[in-house]
Amino acid sequence: MHPELKRLLKQEWYTQGFAGRPAFLTSACSIDVMHQGLGFSYSTIFLSFKEDYCEFNYPAKGLKEHAEIILQNLKENPNYLKEKRNQYNQEVAAFENDYKIVETKIEKLSENELFDVLHRLGNAIETGVGTAHMIEGISIRLEHEIRHFLMGKVKGKQLNEAFSTLTAPTAQSYLNYKEELLWNIKNALKEKQKELALKFIERFYWITTNFTGNTILTIPEVLKEANRIKKFQKPDFDAFAQQKKILFEQYGFSEREKKWIEWAEFLTEWQDERKEKMYKAVFSLAQVLQEVSKRYKIDLKILHYLLPFEITPTALQNKTAQKTAKKRFHGALFSKSLGKTLIFDGPEFTEFEKAIHQQHEDVEKITGTGASLGLATGPVKICTNIKSLEKVQEGDVLVASMTRPEYVSAMKKACAIVTDEGGVTCHAAIVGRELGIPCVIGTKNASKVLKDNWIVQVKANHGEVVVLEKTEQEK
Repeated sequence: MHPELKRLLKQEWYTQGFAGRPAFLTSACSIDVMHQGLGFSYSTIFLSFKEDYCEFNYPAKGLKEHAEIILQNLKENPNYLKEKRNQYNQEVAAFENDYKIVETKIEKLSENELFDVLHRLGNAIETGVGTAHMIEGISIRLEHEIRHFLMGKVKGKQLNEAFSTLTAPTAQSYLNYKEELLWNIKNALKEKQKELALKFIERFYWITTNFTGNTILTIPEVLKEANRIKKFQKPDFDAFAQQKKILFEQYGFSEREKKWIEWAEFLTEWQDERKEKMYKAVFSLAQVLQEVSKRYKIDLKILHYLLPFEITPTALQNKTAQKTAKKRFHGALFSKSLGKTLIFDGPEFTEFEKAIHQQHEDVEKITGTGASLGLATGPVKICTNIKSLEKVQEGDVLVASMTRPEYVSAMKKACAIVTDEGGVTCHAAIVGRELGIPCVIGTKNASKVLKDNWIVQVKANHGEVVVLEKTEQEK
């Protein structure tokens, strides 16, 4: 085995899993941009891809070290997070002109202009995460601090209820705003619906984007999606804020501990903003890759399995790019560190995959964090990519490594959500609260231990998932 792969096996990793392809996600390992913007970064991030599913791995040690650095910076400068968010927004804004070029004149670009924009959009994805990579480490640390403090005050069900209340968002997420606009379209006068749908597209043209590509949103699709909404109720954020104040007094929060909550709220909003900016960059890159595919008559999937800097006229014309991509279809690993990217596929990838995915114990109960309270029982559906979401039916328990915006339609059908990863700012926690269904996050291994159609009970108030019946999987 290659020395780099041996090194990766020896480390502890924080893994996020979701549908994705290398062209869009490998650029998001923006260690160089992160180091330039913050003065610190991860030593390594590695991604493994197989059958359009990606596992994105952060070094656990790095997450802890970054949290310490950020807390020290906040001690010296209470505005540190706000300043870094402003810096991030300035960095991302530099690519707005590229998005406009893609939107207005992509078909008119010369070959050189087209590939220049393609490579800049790879940089846009790097920057779209970049400085904001700091969110992961400090969010995990704040979640730990808040829970540890509460454990000294309250036990059992009340602990999870208090934790859920204190970490609830106090500002509207873009997903909730999207639902609100669709609800307004559904309830508008018929002659006004198309006008509102057009405004919706102007605001959310990128909303169908995921890390395997995108589709162009049309007025009929918006109207169809609006008609699917059965109900909408905007969360009462003022009430959430008031409930937090009550808990502050009830449990005697110090000013420092109140700051933990304030920072967690700020990071939740910033992470939501980061997702939107990231998807805009991915949308534009996907459009450019479609144009390259059309001009060079190359299968779009081949371009999706290359990195932006690998896609050049020369590489496409002499077929080396096509050969490289096809080797990666069945599995590839990308290890990124400062100034360096190592890529492994074929037998090396297969050997590493077997080594890192050990057989999991046959457990009867899985524990995590209750992010949205409640109790629900139903059959498990393991979701690893977009296609797997089709098997989720009303009343199922959706289980995933982590969820993303493209999972929302399936999440609405589910009676509960369970994820391997995630903290107070994660997508599953936010959407679970907005939908009002039980959600248990941070189980570490639910998607690997549980199987399709097993019957489980999700006890979110206790942060537990209990296996009730191990039914056979459907063939």
